[in-house]
Amino acid sequence: MEYIIHGTLTNYLIKILKDGYIDNKPDKPVCSYDKHPNQIFSNLIFKGIRDEENQSPYWFESAIILDLKILKEQPFYATVLGGFCLKFKEGLERDDNIISGEGNLDKIPRLTKLKNHINKFKIPKFEDAPINFRYSHEILFGKKISLKKYCICVVIHKNDYHRKKIEKICNKLEIPIKYFDGKPGLDRFIDLINS
Repeated sequence: MEYIIHGTLTNYLIKILKDGYIDNKPDKPVCSYDKHPNQIFSNLIFKGIRDEENQSPYWFESAIILDLKILKEQPFYATVLGGFCLKFKEGLERDDNIISGEGNLDKIPRLTKLKNHINKFKIPKFEDAPINFRYSHEILFGKKISLKKYCICVVIHKNDYHRKKIEKICNKLEIPIKYFDGKPGLDRFIDLINS
C-alpha cells in the first residue's frame, strides 16, 4: 500500500479537524519562510523503502494519512526537499519535477520515478549516510484538501497531551485514529495504518 502523509503540529491538527480540511493558506506558516508558499506539503510512503527500519515516517508531532486517489484528482507536483516554488502554478510547470499531475486524471499517475528517487536518495552532507525518507522529497498541493474526501486516518502519539480532544473531534467526524509509539520503521508504520 502507498499513502500520502501530511505531518503537522498537534495544535494545527486540531484546527484542521475542526475546519474539515487542510488549508493551503494557513493563518500561520508552518515553515519559517518570510512568505508562506500557499501550498500543502506532504510525502509519499510505501513498503520496501531502503533502510526503512531506521526511518521516521513523518514531520512534526502528528500526521494525516491521505488516500492516494488525491494524486489523480488534484493538481500536485513532487520535487526534492526545498525545491518548491513560492507559487503553486510555477512549481507545477517546472521541468525538473520528479513527477506531477494536473488533476482530473483518469488514473493515479505512475509513481515509479518518485519511488526510485526516494530509494536512491542520500543526505548530501554525508557521503555514507543512509537514506532519510523525509528529506528525500516533498509533494505539494495548491488547493485545500477535504478530510471527508481524502483522509484515511489521523495518527497521533499514544501519549499525546491533546489525545482526548482529538479523539472527541475524530469520533464526531468518523475519522479513525491510530496511536503511534514514535519508534522508527516505515513498514511497521504502514502496518499501523492498515490495522
